[in-house]
Amino acid sequence: MLIPARIKARTRGIPRQQLFGCALCALLACAALLPLCRARAANPAAGTITPGTAGPLTWNGTAPGIPPTGGGETSCTEGTNCDSYKLTISGQPADWAGKQVHVQIDWTEPGTDYDMYIHKGALTGAIVASSGNGGTTSEQVDLDPNRSSIGTGDFYVHVVYFVSAGVDQYHGTAFVAATAQGPAPAPQATGIAPRYEVYNPPAGSGLGLSSGEPSIGVNWQTGNVMFQSDVQTLRVSFTDACFPALRSIWVNKPAPTSQVDSDPILFTDHQTGRTQVSLLALLTGRSESSYTDNDGDVWVASQGSSITSGIDHQTVGGGPFAPPLKRPAGTVLSNAVYYCSQDLVTALCARSDDGGETFGPAVPVYTSECGGLHGHVKVAPDGTVYLPNKGCGSNAGVVVSKDNGISWTIQRVPGSTPSGSDPSVGIGTGGRIYYAYADGDTKPAVAVSDDQGRTWKYRYDVGAALGINNVVFSDVVAGDNNRAAYAFVGTTVAGGLQGPRFAGVWHLYVAHTYDGGQSWLTVDVTPNDPVQRGCVWLGGGANICRNLLDFKDATVDAQGRMLIGYADGCAGGECIQAQPSATGNSYTALAAIARQTGGRRLFAAFDPPATATVPGMPAASVRRAGSTAHVGWSEADNGGSAITSYKIYRGTTSGGEALLATVAGTQSLYDDPTATDPSAVYFYRVTAVNAQGESCGNNEVSARFVGDACNGFTVATDPAGDNVGGPATPQYDIQSLTVSEPGGTNNLVFRLKVGSLVALPPASRWLAFWNSQASPGGQFYVAMTTSNAGVPSFEYGTINTAVVGLVLGVPTTTKVGDATGSSFNADGTITFVIAKDKVGAPAPGDLLGKIVGRTYADNTNNVRSTNAADSTGNAQANDNTASAATYLLAGNGICP
Repeated sequence: MLIPARIKARTRGIPRQQLFGCALCALLACAALLPLCRARAANPAAGTITPGTAGPLTWNGTAPGIPPTGGGETSCTEGTNCDSYKLTISGQPADWAGKQVHVQIDWTEPGTDYDMYIHKGALTGAIVASSGNGGTTSEQVDLDPNRSSIGTGDFYVHVVYFVSAGVDQYHGTAFVAATAQGPAPAPQATGIAPRYEVYNPPAGSGLGLSSGEPSIGVNWQTGNVMFQSDVQTLRVSFTDACFPALRSIWVNKPAPTSQVDSDPILFTDHQTGRTQVSLLALLTGRSESSYTDNDGDVWVASQGSSITSGIDHQTVGGGPFAPPLKRPAGTVLSNAVYYCSQDLVTALCARSDDGGETFGPAVPVYTSECGGLHGHVKVAPDGTVYLPNKGCGSNAGVVVSKDNGISWTIQRVPGSTPSGSDPSVGIGTGGRIYYAYADGDTKPAVAVSDDQGRTWKYRYDVGAALGINNVVFSDVVAGDNNRAAYAFVGTTVAGGLQGPRFAGVWHLYVAHTYDGGQSWLTVDVTPNDPVQRGCVWLGGGANICRNLLDFKDATVDAQGRMLIGYADGCAGGECIQAQPSATGNSYTALAAIARQTGGRRLFAAFDPPATATVPGMPAASVRRAGSTAHVGWSEADNGGSAITSYKIYRGTTSGGEALLATVAGTQSLYDDPTATDPSAVYFYRVTAVNAQGESCGNNEVSARFVGDACNGFTVATDPAGDNVGGPATPQYDIQSLTVSEPGGTNNLVFRLKVGSLVALPPASRWLAFWNSQASPGGQFYVAMTTSNAGVPSFEYGTINTAVVGLVLGVPTTTKVGDATGSSFNADGTITFVIAKDKVGAPAPGDLLGKIVGRTYADNTNNVRSTNAADSTGNAQANDNTASAATYLLAGNGICP
């Protein structure tokens, strides 16, 4: 994973911004070669393909022109910086049985980046596939006419110049290919569906705000849950009582050896109760570890890995020894502990016989036979060790040791396709293994083996019933031998999931089996609270869509409840309340635990009665804009009986809420237009009602007045005097940041308030910037810069983070133009005005994510992400807004 300064990138991918250069450079290059940059249409402009077409259809694209403003499909000019090829797929879907159409574009210069969108019926029709991965010299998709969302007819291959570097021209092909033999749709299990509720750390606690690729474990002796990400080791306890003060308690119990965010990992041994926490120092192969036997109250530093561990992607697991070994004499703890990591390609594993205090030498698990990344190491009840890998040759696979890690055998899953994210192994009490993986990144697939991976059965797509078309982050756990649960993050949207304009809305799903994998029952755990919007980046480095990082984790408690630890990448009321068609994301990484609260468990002995109960408690949110409070909630555990209504309670004191409204059980939003007192803080609770009664309601949220879209909506406040230089330099001390959409314009207005600008300092910068998939660099910015003589100017542009080798460079700004109409006042208010069509053309209902205000006593084009100078002497940031913010666009039309 990445450390906070984002200085680590995996070799499996490098952000597009390093490889492609800047859009402005391309513009200048094109200006110098103007005769070569004039638009030409795709040639030929159309073609027809039949099931019997033998050779490929081919065409050539236009020569590159100026990249579209914002780099997106919606802002390009046909024939100048985007073009289309009309592809007609003839016949009926039945004529295409076993066949599909492969569409691909290729180009030669690695500094150029094209994105490809396939529209059905018309150039303005629905997007049925897309590809825009970056870092390659090709994009490709497969169109299966047998699928109802594809079918036959006219399709438009729309190619957009995301970045144009020099003179280049793409070459397009379309040909008939055999349909990939993916996993079969899973037979549907019957009975009561499993139910889940999601828990987050308390708002304002500062806990779990940077929780990409978390680890989770449960101490079966105490019931406490351990959650590790970044430098925090969180201990979480739950209660199922209706009205305690808190339904989950989160406490930071940080391990002393995990104070650097460098591939942190956690493992809790269910049987012994010991938790191991480890970090892997950047690219050194040096691991630092601690363990605790009391859920973090006391930590003991241990050896870490053996000296020959790998340099990346560590994992820790444990379980019984395999015969003939048994617990060494004199040891307190009964189980072996395994540490595995990767040395770029070769994976290495070491075993500890004393509960993780010391480790023996690491041995190679595989060298070139498997590539990419392995998942979490798991140990079966009989001592067999399993290390899953996303790609062993042309299949996904698992590496198996039956002799306590001395020797290893690769077992591949026939028919499987490698993916971009880690696979997972779950092990039943009788040794049955469930292998879960993202088949070709498009299907949540699972296969079952009863002979340690030598043969496989029941290879099924558990997302078929819900129309899942893209998948990341697979995790499977098992309980009884015939019971398992597979959690994944998925979306129904097809196409290249890493593309900058990918329109997927991602949810957390869990599939359960109660008959050993013969049938599966899949539920949407976050039906109206997305985990992510837009793309999910799996290629390492600094891409803005990598806010979730590279994996999540899952475990089971002593009563057979599954728990999934994940990062919520679109946290907050804005994300819950945005429409599915909205673009943008909040780009958060908030700690979240989805915990099973209803339905059959993974241990049959703990199955609750098969009767309906009152619903679970919804997760409430509120977003106040002007005189209206927009209340939203996630769908609750329905208690096994359909939710008939939701009740909204409101008050002006905490705990003093009274019933305000009752809405239908299909609703998840309520607008309260009577929150009109700007001096009041309004408090809300939401409960769910079914035939059995009303849920708990201790989900209080509050909303103070923060303005509106017309006059200024405050997205961030910042403590006074926390800037570098403190009160002595008020010109750099940020106090607030607001966003507005004034009427009669198509502008965004940002107001950055600092302590004072009575004396405008020279050679300084003040910025507001935000993440956007429409930006070639990943972010847009607006800024005021003063010259060395103290003369101010205003600009806008993009922010780009380069990668040098495996280390992320300093983010830099690329000016695109002047921010005309911007100004500043002596009271410290800086007003940035920018036309929306210059920054990706966001529309009403879209999200601006990770909005940050920042100041510098330096006017160079570097942008720092911390308050410290970097190793090359670049100037430090003087102040940042306390936290990143999200803004839901209302539209200029609502303002007078």
